Amino acid sequence: MKELTKEMLISYGVTDVTENGEVYVNDTLRKPSIIVGKHKYGQDRKYLAIYFVNKNIKVPVQQTYRVKSGEVRKCPGWTYKIDTYPLARIMLAWFNGSIGSNEDADHIDSNPMNNNISNLQAISRKSNLEKRKLTHSQITLAYKKVQKMMGIE
Repeated sequence: MKELTKEMLISYGVTDVTENGEVYVNDTLRKPSIIVGKHKYGQDRKYLAIYFVNKNIKVPVQQTYRVKSGEVRKCPGWTYKIDTYPLARIMLAWFNGSIGSNEDADHIDSNPMNNNISNLQAISRKSNLEKRKLTHSQITLAYKKVQKMMGIE
């Protein structure tokens, strides 16, 4: 993940963050979205995240639409760049000043929906992975065994 600092949050318009995870952007409560983190072999993980629109950067997009004849046409356009940050990283950056790119936001009780500041800590990626019940290699091995049993390879 990218480094996140309190100064960056202020530049996005964040005016306050409460200890229980409420984020105020331009003095208005911004509700987090539920993001599903896809995992190649293991269980998908859900977590809360906040979107920030960066109106200084335009990103090209290709819009498609269908006309009456059924033909699909493409139209070039643009949109503003959207930056997404997990709520846990926002909390740690706000209350600790920053969270580095080499650090993970760890939920002490292992509940990714509990983003109270007392439940969060910044730890190394290696330490965070060691907390998992199954390692990545164990998940991969189990997945491949199931594929083999089902005749899918």
